[in-house]
Amino acid sequence: MARPGEQAPAFLVTAAWAPVSSAQDMAPLEVFWDEVNAAALRQIEIKPQSALTSHFTDYTPHMILGDFNAQVFEHPPVDDHDASNVVVGNHRPPHRHQLDEVVFDKIAGIVGWVNADSFRAALGVRHRTTWYSSIHKKSYEIDWMMLRRRHLNRLISMTVRHDTVDLVTQHSAKEYVFRLEQTARTRRFTVAAKPDLLALRGVSEAAREAQQTLATKVSERVSRMLVQPGDCLPYASFRQVVAQATMDVCGPQQRSSRKPWLVGQTANRLIAPTVSRLLALRRARRDLQLELQLAPDDVALQNDLLDTRNEHRDVKTQQRRIQKQLEQEYWNTILDSHPKQESDCFQFHRTFGSLRDRDAPAKRAKTNPHSPEDWRDHFSRVSVEPEHMDPEVRAYIDAMEVSDAVRQHSASLDNDIADDEINSAIRHLRPGAGGGDQVPPVVLKALFRDEALADMIRSYVRQLWTSPCDQWQLLGLDGPGEQVLLWKQKEPFEDMDKWRGVVLLWVIPRVLARILNTRGQTWFESSALPMKESFGFRRGLGTDDALFMMRRIDEEVSAWMSFGFTDVVYEAGLMDLQKAYPTANKLPFFHILHRHGVQPCGPDVMSSTAGRFENSLRGFHCHRLYCVRTGRGDSPAAISSPYKPARGLGEGDGTSPWAWNVLYSAAARFAREARRNNAAQRGLLCGLPWRWREHMELESNWTRKNDDRETHRMMVENTIFADDTTLHGNRAELHEADANGPAGLDVFTAALKNWGSTEHPDKREWHQYGVDSKIALVGGGISAGEAVQRNIVRGLKCWAKLRPLLKHSRLSNKSLGKVLMMFVYSPLAYSCKTRATRVRDYIRLQAVMNTAIRYVCHARLSTMRRRGINHHDLRVRLGIPSVQAAMEREQMRWLGHVARMQPDTPRTFAKTFARGTLDVGTFQRTSSSQGGRIRASRRSLPDLWVGLCRRHGFDEATLEDKAADKEGVWLPLLQTGIQQAMHDDSLQSHHSRAAVANPGLVAWSRPAGRSDHSPEALRHRLLLQRQARARAALLAAPVAAAAKAKANAQPKAQPKAQPKPKAQPKAKGQPKAQAKAQPKAQPKAQPKAQPKAQALPRQVARANAQRTYYSGADQRRVDADERAAWPFVCTVDRCGLRYETERALKIHKSKADKPGGTHDLLRR
Repeated sequence: MARPGEQAPAFLVTAAWAPVSSAQDMAPLEVFWDEVNAAALRQIEIKPQSALTSHFTDYTPHMILGDFNAQVFEHPPVDDHDASNVVVGNHRPPHRHQLDEVVFDKIAGIVGWVNADSFRAALGVRHRTTWYSSIHKKSYEIDWMMLRRRHLNRLISMTVRHDTVDLVTQHSAKEYVFRLEQTARTRRFTVAAKPDLLALRGVSEAAREAQQTLATKVSERVSRMLVQPGDCLPYASFRQVVAQATMDVCGPQQRSSRKPWLVGQTANRLIAPTVSRLLALRRARRDLQLELQLAPDDVALQNDLLDTRNEHRDVKTQQRRIQKQLEQEYWNTILDSHPKQESDCFQFHRTFGSLRDRDAPAKRAKTNPHSPEDWRDHFSRVSVEPEHMDPEVRAYIDAMEVSDAVRQHSASLDNDIADDEINSAIRHLRPGAGGGDQVPPVVLKALFRDEALADMIRSYVRQLWTSPCDQWQLLGLDGPGEQVLLWKQKEPFEDMDKWRGVVLLWVIPRVLARILNTRGQTWFESSALPMKESFGFRRGLGTDDALFMMRRIDEEVSAWMSFGFTDVVYEAGLMDLQKAYPTANKLPFFHILHRHGVQPCGPDVMSSTAGRFENSLRGFHCHRLYCVRTGRGDSPAAISSPYKPARGLGEGDGTSPWAWNVLYSAAARFAREARRNNAAQRGLLCGLPWRWREHMELESNWTRKNDDRETHRMMVENTIFADDTTLHGNRAELHEADANGPAGLDVFTAALKNWGSTEHPDKREWHQYGVDSKIALVGGGISAGEAVQRNIVRGLKCWAKLRPLLKHSRLSNKSLGKVLMMFVYSPLAYSCKTRATRVRDYIRLQAVMNTAIRYVCHARLSTMRRRGINHHDLRVRLGIPSVQAAMEREQMRWLGHVARMQPDTPRTFAKTFARGTLDVGTFQRTSSSQGGRIRASRRSLPDLWVGLCRRHGFDEATLEDKAADKEGVWLPLLQTGIQQAMHDDSLQSHHSRAAVANPGLVAWSRPAGRSDHSPEALRHRLLLQRQARARAALLAAPVAAAAKAKANAQPKAQPKAQPKPKAQPKAKGQPKAQAKAQPKAQPKAQPKAQPKAQALPRQVARANAQRTYYSGADQRRVDADERAAWPFVCTVDRCGLRYETERALKIHKSKADKPGGTHDLLRR
C-alpha cells in the first residue's frame, strides 16, 4: 500500500485463503465471501473493521487470488502419467459440490469483476488445472484469480508450472504476468458520485413518481430555509438543495456491465426482492436435495422439493416480467424523446450517448491523450489574437440600408421577459448534460412543475437579465463554462486541432440564452441580413435544403452533358473556415446590431430597459470564463483552471449560431461583391446560370427544348451552411487566374480576412458538376453512389452499438421494429429525400437492414431456408416496411414540403431548383439517335417524383393542389401509400400472405390517347394503329384495282399448250360422287425465287457503319473513334466487335453463341 507522498503501485495483490467449510456449517464461507465482495466493490465504509478491505484504496488497481476451497471441475480418472494432459472444460459441470454453488453465486454478485480461471481463460485459451490428485484421480482448480474487467488488457500471459525442481508437492504453480506500467494519471482525489438521472427521464409511472418526489423534497427543504414565505433563496443555496435532493431521489450512478435499464435505484428497488427470494429458494432446494439423499423414500420431502421448484419457477417468471417491463419503459423513453426521428434522420447520434456497450470492447478504446492544462493552453492560443475593425468593413456596415420596421423591432428586443417566454424556454430545453451548477435540465424541468419553485426559477432568470454582465459570477448566478472535448472522428487522434471544445453552461444562463436566441432569430429573419442561399441554423431550413440545391444542379448539368453540352465546365469550390466560432471577430457583430437600431448597453441596465439585450450578449461572449474538463471530479487531473479568450463565440452556447449568422451573412455579402467586381474586370460571368418557371412542372419538355416562355433567370453564386461555404461558377472564373485578375475563390477568401475569418488551408475541395466524385457536403455525398456508401457506413456503426443491447431482448416484435426503424433505418436514410436513389442502391441498403432484422428475429439464413420463410415474413412480423417504401415516403413528404413553398421568398429558395434547369443559352439538345439521352445511372429527382405521384394515385399536374392541404389530404395520402407498400410486401412472403390489410390504393394512369406507356394508353394506341392501317387499306384499294386492271389489259405471250392429262380409270365399286371429287392435275411449278441477302445483326451493322451505340451497365455513349482503340476483338467470322475489357469480350461470346445470338445469326 502506498504511503502519503509515495507513488501508488501498479497492482495491489491480496492473497486470500477461504476457510474450510462443510455442507452443514457454511457460515464461515459466507462471511469470507461477504468480505471479498466488500473488498471488490471497495465498500470500505460499510465494513471498516475488515482487515481485508483496509488494504484497498480508491485509486489502486487490485486483484484477489488464493485457495477458495471449491471443487469446481471433475474429470474421469486418468493415469498419473497423463495428468499433464488434463484440460479445464469450457462449460459448467452439471454435478458439483454444494460449496461450488456458493462460490459461483458469490462471484456472480461481484459486479464488474471477472474470474480469470473459472470457465474460460482470460486470454481466450484453455489451460491446465492447478492440481491433480493421484489418490482421488480428479483434477482440481484451486488457485483462482479475480480482478476487474477493465484490467484484463494488462494481462500478458498465464502459465502453469508442473514437475519443477522447486515444487516437491503435487500442486502446480500458476504464473500471471501483467503489464506494470504506471497509469497516465493516478486518481489521488475522491470522485464525487453523480446522480442516476435515468429515473427522471421518460413518461412512465416510475418517472412521474420520481419527478413528483423530487419536486416535493426540494420544495420542503427550500421552505424551511426561507425566513419569510415568498422570499427568494440565493441561487448558491438553491443549487446545493437541488443537488442533495436529486442524489437522494435518484441514487448514485453505477457503472456496470449490465443493461442500462437494469442499473439504477428504481430497477434495484423492483428486482431486489425477487433476487433475495430466489437465493433463499435455491438454498432451500439444496437442503431438500441433501435430505433426500439420506431419505430417498420420504414423500413429504419430495412434495416439499416439488413445491420449492414450482415457487422458484414462479418467482423467476415474475423477475423476467419485471425486467421486461423495465426494458419496455427504457426504450419507450428513448423513442418518445425523438418522435420525428424518421423525418429528421441525422439526430441518431443524440440518443446513442446512452446506448453504449459497456462490456469488454472489441478493441481498446482511445482516451484523451492530453492533460486539462494542455487543452487550456491550446484553446487560449486559438483565440489569442485581439479583435479589430477594418476600415472597409466599417464603411460597408455604415452603408447598409435599414428600414424603419427593423429599427422598431430592434427596440423591442430590450423588453422585459414575460412568463410565457420563460415557460417556453424551459419546456424546449434539451435533456443534455448539466454544467458546473449540478442542476441538469431534466431536473429543472421536474422542479418547474411546482408553482412555488417555478416562480423562484423565473426570478433567477429575470435577475440575470437585469444584472450587469460583469457581475453575473459575483452574484452566483453564473459560473465558468465547462468545455467538454469532442473528437471530430478525424486522424491523427493526438492532434488537438481534431478536437472541438463544446461549452456546457449553467442551467439558468442556458434558459436566458434560449430566450435571447428566440428573440434574435425572429429579428434576424425580419431584417435584410439573411441571404437566400444561407441554410444553416435557420428555422425551417437545414441540411436537406443545401444538399437538395447541390444535387439538383448536378443532375441538370449531367443531363445537358448527355445531350452534348460541353461549351462550359461548371464547378463548385468548397471551402471551410479555420476555427470559425473560436476566432469570430465580435466588433463587426456589435457594430451591425447598432446599425440596425439595437441599443448599446450602459451602466444603468438595472434601472433602465435600454441595452439589456446587448448586455446579455456581452455577458455570454465577452465576460465569460472557460475551463476544460477531461474527467469527473474537481481535481486538477479532471478540470483546468479558468481562462478568458480574447475573441470568439462559444461552441455550444445557445446564442452563438444566431450571432454567427448575423456576422457571416454580412461578411459573405461583402465577399460576394468583391468576387463580382473581379469577374466583371476579367470579362467573365460570376456564378452558374439557372432558369425556372412559376408553376412546378416535373420533367416537362420545356426543360430540354430551351422554351423561354414564362421563364425567369438568375445566377447561383454561393451556398452557405453555418461556416461551410460553397461557390458555384465556371472553371475559368472560379478556379483559374489570368493576367486580368485572380481566381474568384481566392478573391472571396481574401475578402473574408478583412472580417477576421481565415480559410483552412487543407480543406479546399473541387467538384465538377455532372461527374461522379467523393465530395461530401454537410455529411451527405453529392453523388448518389457516394451518399449511399456513407449512409451504409453510418448504419453499420449504429448497428454495432445497438446490437449488444438487443441481445436476449424481451421486447415485443412491434417494439423491436420501432427500435430498428429509429436507430438502423435512420442513418441509412439520411438525406434520402433529396436524391434519386437507384434500385441497386435500395438493394445494398436493404441488405444492411436485413442483417439487423434477422438478428432480432433469431433467424439465420439456413434456418429461413429450412423453414421456407423469407425477409418479407420477418418484416411482416416486426410490422415495418421495406427500405425502399420507407424512403419513398420520406421523398413524398419532402415533395409536398417543396410544393407548398411560396414562390420568390428567401426562405423558399429551394423551390427554384425543383422547377428549373441549367440555362444553356441557344444550345439545342442532340437527338436520341445521335446519342442525346440521359445515362441510366443519372436518374433525376423529377423523374422519381413523377413515378411517386402516379403510384400514389394522382397526376403530377395536380401536385400543388394535393399538397396544399397538408393535414386533410397530403398526410393521409402518404399513410395510405405506406400501407399499400406494406400490403404488397406481405403478398411476397411465404407464410404471411396478405397479413396487412389492403387499403385499395390504385396507381394513376394517363387517359386514353396520351403518350404514356400505361396499359390503357397502350391498348388505345394499338387500336388507333389498326384503324389507321384499315383506313390506309381502304384508300389504297381503288389504286390497287386500277393497277390490276391495267396489268390485265396488256397482251401476254401465250404459253405452249400442254398435253391434256389422261383421265384416271374409275375404280371398281367406287361411288360416282367420290370419283368426281378426285383432284385435277396441278400446273407445273414455277422456278423458286432467289433468297435475299440476309441482313447482319444490328450491333454488327452499327459497328461496321461506325455508328454510335451505348455500352456498359450505365449505358455510356461510345463513338467509333473510342471503340477503335479498344484492344479486345471478337475473332468470329464477320463479327469483329471490339470491347474495352477481356471480361466484356467473354460475356459477349457467351451470349452471342446461344441460339438466336449474334454468332448464331452470322453462321446461318
